[in-house]
Amino acid sequence: MLLLSFLLIVISGICTSQALFPFAESKDSPWRNIHHFFSAISIILVGIHLGLHWNFVSNVK
Repeated sequence: MLLLSFLLIVISGICTSQALFPFAESKDSPWRNIHHFFSAISIILVGIHLGLHWNFVSNVK
């Protein structure tokens, strides 16, 4: 799920990029909403991922 979320962030970021596409919609684009939604989901999933692997993280020196 985390990989899919990151992939959707990249795709939606490219689609809303005004540097690549000067004609891209800036405010009410559905791609912008998708980008923000999956960014929030990714933060949650990264937290869960770190929690599940906390023993490994805490033992690394």
